[in-house]
Amino acid sequence: MNPFVSKVNQTIKKTGLIKSGDRFLLGLSGGPDSVFLFWIFKKLQKKYNFFFEAIHVNYQVRGKDCQKEERLCQKLCKDNQVNLYIYKVPKSKIKKSQNFEQTARKIRYKAFLKTAFNNYQKLDIKKFKNSFKNNYLRRPAKIALAHNLDDQAETVIMNFFRGSGLKGVAGMRFSRKIGNNLEKTTVIRPLLKIPKKEIESFLRKQNIKYCLDRSNLNQKFKRNKIRHLLIPLIEKDFNSNIKRSLLKSSLLFQQAYEIVQKNALKKYKKALVNENLESKEISIDWKILKKEMPLIKSGVVRIIIKKIKGNLKNLNFATLEKLINYLENPQKKGDFKEIKSLIVFKKKSIINFKESKNKQQYK
Repeated sequence: MNPFVSKVNQTIKKTGLIKSGDRFLLGLSGGPDSVFLFWIFKKLQKKYNFFFEAIHVNYQVRGKDCQKEERLCQKLCKDNQVNLYIYKVPKSKIKKSQNFEQTARKIRYKAFLKTAFNNYQKLDIKKFKNSFKNNYLRRPAKIALAHNLDDQAETVIMNFFRGSGLKGVAGMRFSRKIGNNLEKTTVIRPLLKIPKKEIESFLRKQNIKYCLDRSNLNQKFKRNKIRHLLIPLIEKDFNSNIKRSLLKSSLLFQQAYEIVQKNALKKYKKALVNENLESKEISIDWKILKKEMPLIKSGVVRIIIKKIKGNLKNLNFATLEKLINYLENPQKKGDFKEIKSLIVFKKKSIINFKESKNKQQYK
């Protein structure tokens, strides 16, 4: 087995990312990382007996470069007999945005989820065993993304600078659930241990074509500043192996986060007064949580918000801190309305969390 395939295979085995009969939707940008993951998937497909397709999102903001990337993805998939979905983003969606990276990410994930859920019963899978077909038809695709070691290091640093909580500095997981209460699937990232330099070097040696996104050189984006200025400085003057160090730290933070969440779930059940998920309303007795560590209190609140809203979108560390301060301080009167679609109110030690459908009720 090729050393690179072996390295990714070890990660897959250790983390259980791929199981026989799985179906994947691979995010294919045309860049080196996603082309490398495509190549890895072709090499491992028979070994694990999984099925995969690809999706390319064309933002149409870089003229000929975007067209070139789309054509490369089309050729790669056609040559390897892999079905490709192409989603062209209306230019108006991007032009109106003040934060291109954030907007592009939201659009991308929305396209991934829609394709993963809407197309899984419409595909030709005659090449696979009956048992595979039966499993395949029962569930949507998992989503495979090509984030690498460098991406993980940048993410951990960015989240640290933002003042993120434990979950943020834990970085990206090898796998995680995404979606809402009704529709969920799994995102996997098999390349988190592979440095970008090794990926690009391998593709060049194998003469495998890929595209380079020139916007990745634009230092008006914070991530690019971290990539091109900060990390090289740290590697030169402080720690030549900083990317691997940050990966190790992120894995420890992930373990710590899981421990906190397990404890928070126990405390949630202990403090629970009422849980009605049909009416999207939960009440707890805060007095029971009064002496708990701040991390546990935050964990309990996150559990409640996720149960009511189905996700934790737009819940940043600063807003969570404000909410905990409101719950802790008896002088704070009235309702807390700073989380979208949620209203929180107090009656002595009983805290009520309820879904808010009135758009005027929150900021």
